[in-house]
Amino acid sequence: MSARVYILLDIKKREVSQAVQTLQDEDGVKTVEALEGSPNILMMVQARNRTSLANLANHALASVEAITESVQLLPVLNKNNTRLLNENDNGKRQNKMPILRGK
Repeated sequence: MSARVYILLDIKKREVSQAVQTLQDEDGVKTVEALEGSPNILMMVQARNRTSLANLANHALASVEAITESVQLLPVLNKNNTRLLNENDNGKRQNKMPILRGK
């Protein structure tokens, strides 16, 4: 099993190419893309578990902290979490009582 997070960064305009190079060299960073507009960088970090993912993502973010204006984290649900969500949704549907309306 692996854990992933997508991170949207808004980097100071003249520092985008430097940020891309810096982030590509960080452990756990699998993808770094410069985007048009704001936010201007998309990064994906992957690790074997959520604890490692948090450490790697924090380290990568710290490497560009001085030139970062904003950050948005988009964690990916792992397969176990997705299965639990589906089971909870099914359970909610089954436990709903029908609404009876009179004439």
